[in-house]
Amino acid sequence: MLTIHLRFFLGVAEAGVGPGFGVYITMFWTRQQQPLRYSIWYAATGLGGLLGPMIMYGMVHVDGPLPRWHYPYIILGSVTIAWGIVLFIWLPNNPETTWFLNKQQRLLAVERIRTEQTGIEDKTFRWYQAMELVTDPKSYLILAMNFCLHYVNGAISGFGTIIITAFGFSQFNAVLLTGAVGAMVFVTLILAGIAGSYIKNSRLIIFTLCEIPVIIGASLMWKISWHTHRNIGIAGFILLGPFAASYAMLLALVGANTAGHTKKVLMQAIIWSSYAICNGISPLFVRQTEVKAQYPSAFKGAIITAAIAVACGVMMRFYLQYQNYRRDKTYGKQTEEDIQNARFLDQTDMENKTFRYVL
Repeated sequence: MLTIHLRFFLGVAEAGVGPGFGVYITMFWTRQQQPLRYSIWYAATGLGGLLGPMIMYGMVHVDGPLPRWHYPYIILGSVTIAWGIVLFIWLPNNPETTWFLNKQQRLLAVERIRTEQTGIEDKTFRWYQAMELVTDPKSYLILAMNFCLHYVNGAISGFGTIIITAFGFSQFNAVLLTGAVGAMVFVTLILAGIAGSYIKNSRLIIFTLCEIPVIIGASLMWKISWHTHRNIGIAGFILLGPFAASYAMLLALVGANTAGHTKKVLMQAIIWSSYAICNGISPLFVRQTEVKAQYPSAFKGAIITAAIAVACGVMMRFYLQYQNYRRDKTYGKQTEEDIQNARFLDQTDMENKTFRYVL
């Protein structure tokens, strides 16, 4: 029971990390630059998946007065706290307070973000922006995309070692093989981030392309025999990794297309709340009674949720294209004067008629 309580408070403590980074990136980088920044940040999960199992395996063999499972939490927790203190002291709150830039550079940093029309930092909570978030169709498509793509993270990645041991591997080899998924996550995130930053309107295309390997991998693990075709099964497991790149593209899409500071902050809260809910629900599909049957419920769930994510991504692209077309037809093409007039206002993307969505 104590472990459950501690895990709860760990979740509370880390709950602000994702939303905070999501908002932070939109404050410092332009919409074109954001995909790579989101990917670099989230690629740390790939490094964690690659190196973490080996580090944990070594730590649990530490001899000392405490139970062995305590040491990873003590050591890694201490490093995290120390790094948190460093960031608290030296990480700038916004471009205007960036200590390593001179006054002219800070003004330029603020100016280039204002021209993006996604809103500047504003401590005022605007209720109408919160209500707009609720009535915005994009919110529900984003919620569905985010929930569905994270099924793989909660149901399969979280039980990776258990699933791989069912292939007949030892505990140690299973830990090493989960690192291969971490490597896949890292590589696909960096490649997706580069493509998203340098290929115009490619976020939703990359999102969809990265979900296709998930469907293929889950199908392989569902249908083939793990004992007679073990290598194919492992390949299928590794193919689940690109889901993380889909997530980075979704974050970049949201960061670029959600304007208004209150709306932006609340959207990040919704994204990470749905992430947490999915990671709580999806493990229920990994049933111990289905070990001999190779966890069919888990992998069928992965196929279905990935397919729904792809469908929602396609709908999102058509919806954003239609909104841009409608605005161009109704209000005319964007002009430099329109952008200059709107950039100092904390307007939402629906409120600002000169705003155009990226795809």
